[in-house]
Amino acid sequence: MDFGDDVMEGSDGQRRKKRYHRHTPRQIQQLEAMFKECPHPDENQRMQLSRELGLEPRQIKFWFQNRRTQMKAQHERADNCFLRAENDKIRCENIAMREALRTVICPTCGGPPVADDYFDEQKLRMENARLKDEASSHFSSL
Repeated sequence: MDFGDDVMEGSDGQRRKKRYHRHTPRQIQQLEAMFKECPHPDENQRMQLSRELGLEPRQIKFWFQNRRTQMKAQHERADNCFLRAENDKIRCENIAMREALRTVICPTCGGPPVADDYFDEQKLRMENARLKDEASSHFSSL
């Protein structure tokens, strides 16, 4: 699409902006139909389309370029929405798991769970007792 930013020089040497040109509904309909079939038309296809629609080949080229950019942006927005929803779902699961771990109870006694430090301490006590037994049996055999 031509956005009217280009500057032309008139016959009197004055610089004027090109008039912004919107495509007709019929032109857009044909461009959209072609885009569905082939989003990347080659030069021959663009030339044929420009003759059929009464547009410059550059206008056809830029229309397709802009349309591909629009489609890419739409797909990225849809992907972002999906990823945000997935992220929110995972965040909620994470919060629920943290809450469950914080409020976990012992299935046997119904009390608070035993901390990992307690198990580590118990392992060390058992290891110390085993080593003492081993040392005393070794010492008594001397």
